[in-house]
Amino acid sequence: MINSARIVILSAVLTVISLAETIWAGPQEDRTLFDAIRKNEPAAVQKALNQGANPNARSFGGTATDAARKGGNAEIIALLAAAAPSNSSAPESTRKAVPALEQTEAPRPVAPPIQPSEPDVTAPAPDTTPQDTPHSTEPAKATMASAASATPPPSMEQNTAQPAASDEVAARATEIIRTGEMKTRYNPIVVDYLVNEGKNRLTPELKKAALDQLVSALLAKTQISKEEQLEMSLGVLTGIAMGAAGNDVISDAGGDVESSYASDWSDWIDSAFNLIHAGYGDDAARFFEFGMVHIPYPELRARCVKGLALARPEQAYDFLMNKLTTDNDPNVKANALPLLGLLASDKNCTPERKEAILQMLTENTGMMAGPEGQLGAMLGLENMNDPRAADVMRKFTTGLTTDKNVKRAAIRGLLFTYGDKEMIPLLEKTANAGSFSMTDDYDKVWAGLLLIQAQTPEGYAWAEEKLPPPKRSFFAPKESGPDPRADIVHYLVKYGGDKGRQILADSIGKYKDDDWMKTWIATGLLEFRDTSHIALVKASLSNPDWDFTAIRMVEALAKNGDYSGLPVLDELIRKTPPHKSTATKFMNALAGKEDDTAARKRRLARLRIQIADALARINTEACVPLLITLLADEDIYVRSTAALALTKMTIPAALNGLKTAMTIDYGAVNKQSRNPNIQAHLIRLASIRFPGDSRTAEIQQAGRASSYAGVRFLAVVEP
Repeated sequence: MINSARIVILSAVLTVISLAETIWAGPQEDRTLFDAIRKNEPAAVQKALNQGANPNARSFGGTATDAARKGGNAEIIALLAAAAPSNSSAPESTRKAVPALEQTEAPRPVAPPIQPSEPDVTAPAPDTTPQDTPHSTEPAKATMASAASATPPPSMEQNTAQPAASDEVAARATEIIRTGEMKTRYNPIVVDYLVNEGKNRLTPELKKAALDQLVSALLAKTQISKEEQLEMSLGVLTGIAMGAAGNDVISDAGGDVESSYASDWSDWIDSAFNLIHAGYGDDAARFFEFGMVHIPYPELRARCVKGLALARPEQAYDFLMNKLTTDNDPNVKANALPLLGLLASDKNCTPERKEAILQMLTENTGMMAGPEGQLGAMLGLENMNDPRAADVMRKFTTGLTTDKNVKRAAIRGLLFTYGDKEMIPLLEKTANAGSFSMTDDYDKVWAGLLLIQAQTPEGYAWAEEKLPPPKRSFFAPKESGPDPRADIVHYLVKYGGDKGRQILADSIGKYKDDDWMKTWIATGLLEFRDTSHIALVKASLSNPDWDFTAIRMVEALAKNGDYSGLPVLDELIRKTPPHKSTATKFMNALAGKEDDTAARKRRLARLRIQIADALARINTEACVPLLITLLADEDIYVRSTAALALTKMTIPAALNGLKTAMTIDYGAVNKQSRNPNIQAHLIRLASIRFPGDSRTAEIQQAGRASSYAGVRFLAVVEP
């Protein structure tokens, strides 16, 4: 039953998560740059550089150039090298800011949603370039905030390697290694440290001894029981179920909870890449093969394929081809075919293998493959980034018998991956289809938003028509389909540039001041640094029905130097569901009314999770006490989000919160405490960002008293 439920959810949602190699705390432009490098898109890299991204930006895994070298794209490496001399010396404050009113929504169902007083919008999140609208039923590339490490400050970009440890420190590290305790619990953060900024901290012998123990723990983890396999699958279901509450379908609460679960695996994958470069290629390959089978997240599986291709390319090819020829499970096809296409895009893939992969993908576009297999094949053909694959995809952009999700994937891939401009008139026809056409209303919205994302005149024209209040008359009754206006604002801010700002400015005057859409547009204008309607935004903060919108308003105000909205976030943090007496619950049950107390609690947990993320981005001293409050929340995912938010802040005041975060219990995943990984993040960030501060020393001291050997080891060797 669990397996069938998993198949239904994964095939229906199939959330292809856009994960960066690590999460960094740099500006928006730098996050966009790393995302473009990860996707191997030179044009997107150049655009990010043009918009002010720092070519010397770095994560703990290395610089942007390091990431490009890992991807093997010579064009991207050349672009970064050309940009470095002119950008590297520019102060942080002079970089051009890119407006972004972003959201992290999972796909909504095809059925028209009930419109509440405040549409179900969410706070901005790290940039991921979503490929679908929230109304799409096809796989959407949703964000998944990783619990990965944050970026070292600019002052450490040139040389993050730490000096050699003193004899006393080396002796303490040796004592921990001698106990052999690190064999019992794998800590990917310690691996990252040893391979990156701590690579010269210990002698080669001590470093190897520590890595040997950690690798032993990693390999022990890959020998899992059937029960553990089931628990991994349940992790996906738990995350999704947390977001389901009545009409509030698969929402950001699900995404955030799932993110917390998946972030542990993401850390492991990051460290496995590091192990390849540290000389543990065979061990890393074993983990990547394990991950391709057992990690229940499509994007993380894709990263495992990439890792296995780097460590053992023949093994990755044989594994996937064998799966597709011996297993007819639709879920296997849906996951394996996109990964096979990714493997074909690798520079080390031979022409013979590329030909065989193209043939396998083409064969699975037939009706016998079913909708799941066809969709997987379409994504695989896109991943190949091969003109021959584009020729196959074009056959699926039209036709009444083509599955809707397959058709959408083909159109989107051809437009954005292969630059096929012939998709634009096709999308325009869909977006502007009349009321009496056979075109589904959600297809119209999907097409229109895609045109905006492609920055086409047709998309801007569609936005100008749809953004004003809908006209009402006897002959034009109230529309019952999806309302695209909130999403149009989001897309115009994210992709529209000056034209997008102008459309918002032209439309806002057509709404009344008490209309939610007017406040939403005004918030979008603030993201463009347009303060012409800032008074309306500030006045709307007091609206008791606009909780989630308030988060975006507070952050938009903060981007313009106005922090007056922070007390509103404090009020929202302390918000509790209304208490219902036993008698009230009994009477509701007699009347057939379902008790919604649990759903209300989940909604408030989601609200606090998004507040924590927003506070990290606002990044001012007044945010720290609010995050400390969230560290005491009853929900373990709120607590972990607050702790990781503190690691993303770049101001010394964050140390006050980091000290508290070291004392918090963050719950368990797969029956293993998350405390050691999160504590390792806290120690690492405090040490690299605020060395010499007495509060950092206190955090390190707390780490030395930890019951986890990996945490003690990291706290001991940090200077």
